[in-house]
Amino acid sequence: MHREGSFQSFFGLLLTISVFFGYYLISTFGPSSAWNLLVLFGLASLVVMAFFSPPREMNPHSPTWVRNSALFLLTTITTYFLAKYVSLLFHEWSHALWANLLGVRSGNVLNIHYGHGWVMKGIWAVDSGDFYQHLFASRQDATAALVAFGGPLTNLMIAMLSLLILFKIKSNRYILTAYLFFWMAQHNLAQLWSYTPARTMFHDGGDIFYLCKGLHIPPWLFLIAGTAFLGLAFYLLFVRLMFRIFEPLHLTLKGQIGIFFLAWTTVFLYYGGLPIIYDLSSLTDPGVFLLILELSVGLVLAGMVIARFRNTHTGSGL
Repeated sequence: MHREGSFQSFFGLLLTISVFFGYYLISTFGPSSAWNLLVLFGLASLVVMAFFSPPREMNPHSPTWVRNSALFLLTTITTYFLAKYVSLLFHEWSHALWANLLGVRSGNVLNIHYGHGWVMKGIWAVDSGDFYQHLFASRQDATAALVAFGGPLTNLMIAMLSLLILFKIKSNRYILTAYLFFWMAQHNLAQLWSYTPARTMFHDGGDIFYLCKGLHIPPWLFLIAGTAFLGLAFYLLFVRLMFRIFEPLHLTLKGQIGIFFLAWTTVFLYYGGLPIIYDLSSLTDPGVFLLILELSVGLVLAGMVIARFRNTHTGSGL
């Protein structure tokens, strides 16, 4: 029975990897039928497993959706991507809203360019090139700054609200809500991290670049303040709050590490690392400094989390 449960968990993990692998291949390189099938196969197989796999023998206080490994993985996928699309869509809608309020755009706030395919690759609300250049040319620097900061500001508000909810939730009855808001905080902070430090200095374009240019803020000042602030926010999320969420889930150490690995790679590799790497022209490019800074923050946080894993080392299940 234990061997069968281990096999189900391992197979479920492979299916979950196929979903995330397929999604991020599409998100990075564009639509592909093969990668779409990879995602659909993983999801469909997990649904079948969730219906036919019996609950595992684990802590009886664990939620039902955790004791069924396939259902837990499906819940993780659902909450992860729900939070991701909330962070993405509200970011872009906020750009459109601020542009409308400031009189430099008209029409429905929801009427934006939604990109290509179901992953919304290339989504935007205002053309980051011509739109901002026109505002700067017409000496509307402050307006450009406010429109640019509209997206990150909304991500900041959602992230802070999510962290507050995680602090306030005490009852285990709301563990699914806490799990959702963990991913909500992670994705919205990751959106901010994709601009600071990745696109604060040595980068011609992006929300924070236009904010600094419009308000005449030295980019290095925003780099220092933004990196310090987000580093603290990630510390609260990963080192403090994440373990409070793990307690009522009663996951094994491997399961806990898996959740953290997914969150960490999303923030520090996909959102933080790739935007910098795309812009590097050579190993002597000054952007290498930002990459080192970004990964250093991530590795320091990972070290703190590993230390906590060693201290807790509790749970049984996944």
